[in-house]
Order: sequence, then C-alpha cells, then structure tokens
Amino acid sequence: MLFGDRSERAWGIRYRQGDFNMTSDSALFAPRPDWEDRGYRADEYGHWLKGAWFDYDGPMEILARVDGLVLSCDGRQSIAVDSIDDVALPLLEGNIIDQFRTSAKGWVSGKGRAAVWLDIAPGEGVVEPQYLIGMKTAAARISKIGDDAGQPKWRPVPKVVFIDVTSATNVRTARATCTPYFPCGNTAAVLGARESVFALATVMNSFVYDFVARAMRRLASERLRG
Repeated sequence: MLFGDRSERAWGIRYRQGDFNMTSDSALFAPRPDWEDRGYRADEYGHWLKGAWFDYDGPMEILARVDGLVLSCDGRQSIAVDSIDDVALPLLEGNIIDQFRTSAKGWVSGKGRAAVWLDIAPGEGVVEPQYLIGMKTAAARISKIGDDAGQPKWRPVPKVVFIDVTSATNVRTARATCTPYFPCGNTAAVLGARESVFALATVMNSFVYDFVARAMRRLASERLRG
C-alpha cells in the first residue's frame, strides 16, 4: 500500500503535524493546574469536567450505578451527565505516548526541558497531561492552510498518533498508539485513515517496521517523519 495513495483501494492515510501547534496555538490551552483551580476535575474517561461534583461511595462498576452518573478518576466523587457545565480534554504530547498507550507519562511540574514527568504503569488508566484544552475551543478552530484549509483542526474521530522525535538510545524507534479523540500537539504526529486505524498502529509497532524506521533514521534525521 503506497503512502498517499488516494484511490478506492487505499486506506486513505494522511499525515498531520498534530492537531495544534504548541507555539502558535499556545493561547488555546493552559496548564492542567489552572483548569483544576477553576473547578475542573478529571473523570474516569480522561476528560476534565466542570459542574456539580459530589462525594461518592457507591459501586464502581458502571452497570451497578445510577444511570447517567460519571465518576472522578479516583472514584471518590461523581457527577450526573445533566450537571456537566463544561468539558476540557487532555492535549497529548509526543513524550507521553508509547506503544498502544496514550498516557505512559504524567506531568508533575516545570516546562520544556526542565519539566518533571513520572512513568505511569500500564493498566493504571490514568491521564495526567501538562495541558488541557476546552472541547468547544478545540472543535471551533479551523485550519487555514494546506489541504485541510476550511476544515476543523480537530475532530473527535479515532486516529493513529506516533512520537515524531526519536533517539538512538531509545529501545524502539517507532512508537504509535490509537487515541479515540483526544487532541494532539505538534510533537505527537497524527496519521488519519478512512479505516483500519488500529491495524495501522499495530503495523507501526511491529519489529519489522521498527527495523526499517531505525535504518531510515540513520540516513535522514532524528524525526521519524523525515
């Protein structure tokens, strides 16, 4: 399958340098603590919700709960869907994703190279990004350049995300995952496809693909897309 093939037999794969640029779009998102100070709380699905949260000590299993009830990520509070005032989403950066994982690291403090990150164990289901972006804000932004001009910068559809910047010291050169809809910064490169996004991520995480990517990186640049 040729990359960029737009015929009916193709997967329709298209590359994007993330959904939002970490520099030129920086006014659209803010550090996570700023949102939490304004009353937004992380729920069990990776959103930050603002609204009428209340203490909760009921069942954790969704089928055993009252209908329309969403729990906080720690299960200590809950909110009714009808009581949600606003929603913020995590902005994925390249350094927090890993193979088949959208949240392998959690932000603690600092910015840039001075930022402190902690590893998140597989299966914890915790999302601790450095930045959040309002869902309404993300959905309202329109691209002004390239083939996507006039189209939304971000859409809530499944997509493949991979780490663009690589290093010779990394165990694996290519690391990709699928995110259901979280927006991405430009360090988390995006591949959109009409279908088979999960198969595409599987191929990119294979040893065969990694071998080729490592060989090409030596000939090209530190960036995987190079």
